[in-house]
Amino acid sequence: PSQLESEVPSALPSPMPSFAPSSTPTETPDPCDVNLEIFCEVEGASPRVRCQDIRGCDALQCRGEEPSEVCFRKTTGLCPSDPPPGLISCDDAVEEVIASAIVFFADENGDVVASDTLNVGDELCIESPPSTLSILVSDPTTDEIYQELVVDSSCSGSGLTLLDQFGTMEFSGFS
Repeated sequence: PSQLESEVPSALPSPMPSFAPSSTPTETPDPCDVNLEIFCEVEGASPRVRCQDIRGCDALQCRGEEPSEVCFRKTTGLCPSDPPPGLISCDDAVEEVIASAIVFFADENGDVVASDTLNVGDELCIESPPSTLSILVSDPTTDEIYQELVVDSSCSGSGLTLLDQFGTMEFSGFS
């Protein structure tokens, strides 16, 4: 169609207007009650649990007693210039952030206690962690080491605080 044809109003009739409101009032319906039950899915729990029955963290800091488990979440961080308590050392071999990495957790003797390929947001938990964890972060395609960390996972001294950033790993949980 030419530009002139598209500017011409349509010859089709417009929709009919709505009817005027009735002059006789109508009765308001009785109020109704809606009973909603919301359930939360808790990983590993069966049956479903009511959301208000889920307990939050009892403590935000792992301190004083050796934990039975520690968890770390993969982030995109580099070694912090102001390290949090518990971070013994951190070395960025390459000052580059990678979204996916092979992460090795080793004890004081260098024996690997856990490893996995982690993407940003993925979490890895270590049961019965050694008092000192060495963490090695490497590129999954080239095996190039990106970061080396040493963390005091015994929770002694100042302890570890949830969400503390240890380079590319964030302290995400303990029990």
